[in-house]
Amino acid sequence: MTARPIPWETEQLAAELAELIRRKQDDAPFLDVLSDERFHSFEVGVALARHAAALQGVDASRCARLATAAGALCAGLFAEESVSQVSEEPGAVEEGERVRALVGNAVRLRGQGDGDLALALMTGHRQLPRGRGGELFRAQGLVHWEMTQLTEAVALLAVANVRFSDQRRAGEVLATRELRVLLHAEMGESWEALRLYASCRGTEPPTERPWLSARAALAAAFCHAERDTAGDRAALREALHRGNELAAVVTDERELLALTWLAARAKARLKSDARSAEELEALREPALLLLGWHDYALLTLDVFACRAGADHALDLNLLREELQPTAPTPETVGALFGFFQPGTGHAGLAWCEAGMIGRNLRSRSRASPRPGLRPLPFLVHWPRPHKVPNDPKPS
Repeated sequence: MTARPIPWETEQLAAELAELIRRKQDDAPFLDVLSDERFHSFEVGVALARHAAALQGVDASRCARLATAAGALCAGLFAEESVSQVSEEPGAVEEGERVRALVGNAVRLRGQGDGDLALALMTGHRQLPRGRGGELFRAQGLVHWEMTQLTEAVALLAVANVRFSDQRRAGEVLATRELRVLLHAEMGESWEALRLYASCRGTEPPTERPWLSARAALAAAFCHAERDTAGDRAALREALHRGNELAAVVTDERELLALTWLAARAKARLKSDARSAEELEALREPALLLLGWHDYALLTLDVFACRAGADHALDLNLLREELQPTAPTPETVGALFGFFQPGTGHAGLAWCEAGMIGRNLRSRSRASPRPGLRPLPFLVHWPRPHKVPNDPKPS
C-alpha cells in the first residue's frame, strides 16, 4: 500500500488525474489511467470529486467521468486498502457518501437513460454499505424518479428528508421537501404536494437553488387551482407571488422559460379563458427550441386543456395533428396517447385528461434509451467547491 499523500500533494495528484481524464476522448475508456498507484488513496478520490463537482451544470460528460473515477478511488477499487480502513477517520463516511451521491447524480444529469448504471455506481454494485446521511438517499431517489420508479423515489426522498433533519441541515431539508412537492404534483397527488408545501411556506428565500423553490411554489399554485375553493384561491395567489419573486433571480434561459410556463399553467388551470390560452401558446415555439419536443408536447397539452374549458374533453384528433409535424418519429405521437380514450377523466374534464396523457408521456420518455425530457437540474451541494478549470470549452 502506498503512503498517503499530504494535502498539497493530494491536490496536485487530483489535478494531474483530472487532466489525464480530460485528454481522453469522450467515448474512450478512461479508468485505465487509475492504474498508477500514486492515485490510490481515498483522499485523492475526494479531491478529484471536487473537480467533478465544479463541472456540475457546466459539462455533464466530463463531470460524470471525473466523478466515476473519484468514486472508484474512494471505494478502494484500484488499491489494496478498502473503504473500511478509512471509514473511522473524522468525516470520512460523510465524504465518501457525498462522492457516491455525486457519481450517481452526474450520470443522471447526462440524460442518457443510464439509471441502472447510476444506481450501480452509487452502491458499488451492492458491495458498499447503505447510506447514513441524506445525500445518498436523495441522489438515489432522483434516479428512481427519472426511471419512473415512483414508489421507490417517494420512499427514498422521504428517508433523505428525515436524515437531513437529523443532521440539522435546514437548507437540505427544505430542498428535499421541495423536490417531494414536485414529485407528488407530477404524480397527480395534489393533496400530498400541498401538505408538503405547507411546511415550506414562511421560510426565508433560499440563497441556493432559487429555481427549485420557485418550481415548488408554482407547482403548489397549480394544485391549489385544481381544488378551486375560496381558501385555495388565496393560497394560489400567495404561491404565485412567491414563485414569480424567486424566478426573478433565475438567469438560466431554459429554467426561466420553464418557470414562466409553470406560472402560466397555474393561472390557466384556475381560469381557462382565451387570454390564458394565448399566454401558454406564446411559449410553445420557445419551448420547442430550448426545452425539446417532449416538454413542447406537455405545454401543447396545457394549451388544448385551457381552450377546451371546464366542461369539455380534449379533441384528441386535433391534438395529434398539432403534434405530428414536429414529433421525433412518426410513432412518437401514437405512443403518447397509448390506450387513452376521450372522456375517461373525471366528468370528461380536459385538464384531467391532459394530466393523464402527460403522465404517460413522461413515463414513456424516461423509459426510452434516449429520454426526451431534460433531467431535473438538481446539483449535489459541495463544500469548498473547486474553481472550474480554464480549459477548452466542451464540444
